Amino acid sequence: MHVSSLLRLTCALQYTYLVDSPFKQRGGFFLIAGPGNMKSALVESSVKPFSNALCYSDLTLKQLAVLRSPIANGSYQTLGFLELEKLYARQSSVAMNLEGVIKAMVEEGFSHFAFEDKRLWVPTARCYVIASVLDSLYTLHGARWTDNGFLRRFLQFKYVLSFKAKEKVHHAVHVGELIEMPPMFPIPSTPIKFDVTMQESKHLADILGSDDMIFTPLNLLRKALVILKWVHRQTKNGKRLPTPMEYIDDLKDGLGKNGGSLDL
Repeated sequence: MHVSSLLRLTCALQYTYLVDSPFKQRGGFFLIAGPGNMKSALVESSVKPFSNALCYSDLTLKQLAVLRSPIANGSYQTLGFLELEKLYARQSSVAMNLEGVIKAMVEEGFSHFAFEDKRLWVPTARCYVIASVLDSLYTLHGARWTDNGFLRRFLQFKYVLSFKAKEKVHHAVHVGELIEMPPMFPIPSTPIKFDVTMQESKHLADILGSDDMIFTPLNLLRKALVILKWVHRQTKNGKRLPTPMEYIDDLKDGLGKNGGSLDL
């Protein structure tokens, strides 16, 4: 697996709201790895270049209440979390409330906070969420997340940096340089027709693992494929470029159940 393929996918995932589809769920993306695997750096690189995306190291219910209207009216389409574990570093009931808000925002949409009168209209906020998730947090909460439906709303990319990639990171630290990330690609500005074939859809389902837990992740990945197809059509320059499906196939180990090794 290559980081260029990963960042190409994370860029496409943020613009899945432009795909004209009857399925309005936004879904989310978890980068799951141990400490020192550049999870936070990858989230930041995936989010920071875009004006309609917000990136947080932590977030409170009060801040989410302020963000609900801008998210609902489309000013912001993406929330990024540099470390999801920070949301759980507080009283359990507050953490579960935050989790519930995020759970709703990526799927059916979030409207009322617990302290608001349910008889009154409020805007419904729906957005895409990308987050860095420590493997220890995933192990601690994974079974509960599965039982309460939280995990089934997220694509999960499980990985470790390859030995070569870790050497590259250590070298960059010693010489005082930042790891250079691949540039993001140009993005569409108007809605795009959903054009995924049944064969392509089944192939994506095979990558994720064909079970009853993958509808929202599969739908998100299908929309990302639509964006990647659009980009592929715009960037043909006479050279043989990887196809959109080849970028996703490069990441199949991480998107599957067993995880994979990521090269920089």
